This record gives sequence, C-alpha cells and structure tokens, in this order.
Amino acid sequence: MKNRNNVNVFIDVLLFLVLAAVAGIGWLLKFKLLPGRERILKFGENRELLFLRWDRHQWGTVHLAAALAMLVLLVLHIVFHWKAIRCLLRNAVPSSPLRWTLTGIAVGLAAVFFLGAFVIEPTKGELDIGFHRNIGPNAGRPDYDRTLAAEPPSPAAKGNIEAASGEELGEKPAEDPLPAAADEKDHRPGLGNASLNGRMTLDEAAAACGISLQEARRRLGLPEDYPGSETLGRLRRAWGTTMIRIRKLLENPS
Repeated sequence: MKNRNNVNVFIDVLLFLVLAAVAGIGWLLKFKLLPGRERILKFGENRELLFLRWDRHQWGTVHLAAALAMLVLLVLHIVFHWKAIRCLLRNAVPSSPLRWTLTGIAVGLAAVFFLGAFVIEPTKGELDIGFHRNIGPNAGRPDYDRTLAAEPPSPAAKGNIEAASGEELGEKPAEDPLPAAADEKDHRPGLGNASLNGRMTLDEAAAACGISLQEARRRLGLPEDYPGSETLGRLRRAWGTTMIRIRKLLENPS
C-alpha cells in the first residue's frame, strides 16, 4: 500500500509539471514566437523568432509531445484512483443507468476530441497576398549582402527577380518573364498554392514540379551551382520576392 501511494504521488507530481510545461509552451507559441503574419505586423519584416535556438514549429512539436505525455499520466492517475473515483461517482449520481450514460458520453467525447484530429480535413480560406511578401525597407529589390548563391547572381537571375518583385509591388516591369497566357495554359492541377512552401528545399520543389534541379535553377534564373539544399523561404527572403512568384516561375515550362 505504501508503494502504491508513492507511485500515486510520483504520477501526480509529473502530471503537474507536464501540465505547467504545456501551458508555458502554449503561451510561448501564442504571444512570443509569433507566426509570419503577426511578425510582419509587429516588426515590419518576416524575421524568424527563436527561443533556445528553436523556432515555433519545433516548439510546437514539443508542445504536442508534452500534451500526449500529460494524457498518458492522466490515464494512469485515473487507473490508480479508480476505486475512489467510483465511490465519488456513486455518491454524486446514485442512479446506475444515468451514471453509466454519463460515463459513456464522457468517454465518447474524449475519443472524438482525440481521434478526430487524425481524420479531419482542413478547409482552405482566402489567400492574403498582402502578407506573402517582405514589406521591410529592402522589399522589391535583391539584397546582395544576403544572397545565398555561391557566386554573384547572373543577369538572368537579377532580371527575373526584379521583374517578379516589381509586379507584386504594383510596379510595371519592363518585361515579364512569365506571360499571362502561360499562367493559364501551363498551370498543372495538384501544384497551386498548397504544393510549394517556404520550408521545401529547391531539390524538393523541383521534384514536386516534376523537373530536374538544373531546370529549376534555369526557371528561377539562378546560377548553375546554386545549392539545391537551400529552402525556398531563404531564397524568397534573400531576393525580396514572394512565394507566389517563385511558384509561377517553377511551374512555367518556358
């Protein structure tokens, strides 16, 4: 009996610590490690925020792991206190059918809340294009101090990105490398806005578009030795362009 009580105390202490961690990390994600839209509103640029060298996505994984650990500890708490819980339920709800009904409803709701996350499909809202571009002081022009290429950008790269940035900012470019007709003719179902994102590397983006890495470099106007391991998000920030424009250039076969 003494060992059982020690185990109960140990579980309760762990449950309290994990619950505090879940609440603290949730506060961190909500108010400190802001998502991209809120970072732009607060700081004027989409600069990544870190805590202990981890971004909000990594801390989100920790938050999920802590929540699952708390769920396991809570189940253990119920198992070790089951007799006490049954006595409390009998006193609170004397009617046996009603007690079992309420217990079934509680278990069913818990199953829906937990297992439902594995089967639901999110819906897509409207795309807020205004927040998909860098609105800092260097928006709309290549930033040569932060260029990720091994060598200075080629003239083709400079022309493509400047034209892309000017188009997104409402300026009329001298020559659009992606004609409007090509957008409609060469758009492939399955790519669109959802297939390519800033966390994908150039290698992954090329594979998603069904083209080679060399062809992806050519469409973006990048040097031939531009590393395929760089993410599209870093490329976007380095050139001051938008993901929308990068998608258009990668999907353009010309």
